Amino acid sequence: MCPGRPALFWKPFGPWAYRPGPPAATILWRKFSGNAFYRRGAVWYHHGTLLLHADLGALEEYLNVSPEKLRAKGVASVRSRVCNLREFVPGLTVPDARLALAKAFGREYGGKAAPFDQGRIDERAVASIRERISSDDYLLGSRPFSGCCLERRFPWGEVQLTLCVEGGRITACRAYSDAMEEDEIARLPALLIGCAVDGEAFRRALTGWGTKAMRADAVSLLMERRQITGPAAEILTRCGDAPVYTADRELLAALTGYELTRGVLCAFQRPKPRTVEELCRNARRVAVLEGIVDSTNVGAIFRSAAALNMDAVLINPSCCDPLCRRAVRVSMGTVFQVPWAQIGETPADWPEKGLAQLNVLGFKTAAMALSDRSVSIDDEALAREPKLAIVLGTEGDGLSHTTIASCDYTVKIPMSHGVDSLNVAAASAVAFWQLGKQ
Repeated sequence: MCPGRPALFWKPFGPWAYRPGPPAATILWRKFSGNAFYRRGAVWYHHGTLLLHADLGALEEYLNVSPEKLRAKGVASVRSRVCNLREFVPGLTVPDARLALAKAFGREYGGKAAPFDQGRIDERAVASIRERISSDDYLLGSRPFSGCCLERRFPWGEVQLTLCVEGGRITACRAYSDAMEEDEIARLPALLIGCAVDGEAFRRALTGWGTKAMRADAVSLLMERRQITGPAAEILTRCGDAPVYTADRELLAALTGYELTRGVLCAFQRPKPRTVEELCRNARRVAVLEGIVDSTNVGAIFRSAAALNMDAVLINPSCCDPLCRRAVRVSMGTVFQVPWAQIGETPADWPEKGLAQLNVLGFKTAAMALSDRSVSIDDEALAREPKLAIVLGTEGDGLSHTTIASCDYTVKIPMSHGVDSLNVAAASAVAFWQLGKQ
């Protein structure tokens, strides 16, 4: 276990064991232990975990590991990432493991393991250390961090928080939900700003919030019979007197031609339109769509906007409706997550009135287009802009000449191999990633 020395620590557990580095030990590429060490003088302190017969189902439930992190590890889930030693050494007990570890430490360090005398502990020194390491500054650091994303899916829908934290307290917060009333989710940041990053503090701050959590504008529901008393039971309690249509999965599939609902389908009233002023009041980066009528592209742009730090999406009156079925499906539901609004009442309001409105709201505008005055997307002047609107045009013709001429910047994505352009959805992802950096 010493740095730089061959590790024989896990050998008692069989030939499958492999320790790729100090933090972890694996069997057949599945992790069963994490460990760490600290050196003070001639003394090494080790601590870690060892999975003998843990409940992996509970482990997967309570460890909130992002799908992105799991994909980076090349695994599909927490359960496929870890294992219990009893899978490979049946009947292994805690005393057996304790004895094997003691022998391994003895071989590694050249001595015999012995119990530690608790009387040697200086309780006053321990109390002083405990007080220091329990502080917010120690646990969270005095340096600020931003962009921390917390998300949780409940039976009734999803809530997502993006936090900025400094000195152990929340200094800024953005909140989204695909199922909550708009005024209710809008209250959330004000309740959390100034709150300590602590579970009990969260509970105190949110006392009395969320009583109207689920939007009560459900029109009707369609679901499999088994869902009524199963996973959808809580949803039904929140939908008031909305009628419920039900049948077995086979019949629903026969009616639609394929398995459409995945169990539950709910129809809602269309939400009240948001205003440009409302969305842009505290926004830093917004996307503006001009005349994009392909619903697939609109859905893909919304998905990129949600993933890559866009605060809002604005569409001109000639754009495809983001709530059309295809756009919703391609967006993976992010059209309900990213705030959006129509800029202008009629096609005649764009671009002159729309761009003027953005300028009044403090935004510089960047047209994604090729021209003699185009600057590279990584130009430092773009990154320095406190408020920037990224304007995207149609798949074929791109932005109108009037729009390009009226924007503050014309921006291009440098390309290679003679390729002159990207699909607008792909271009939006590149632009949002580069220009949306915090």
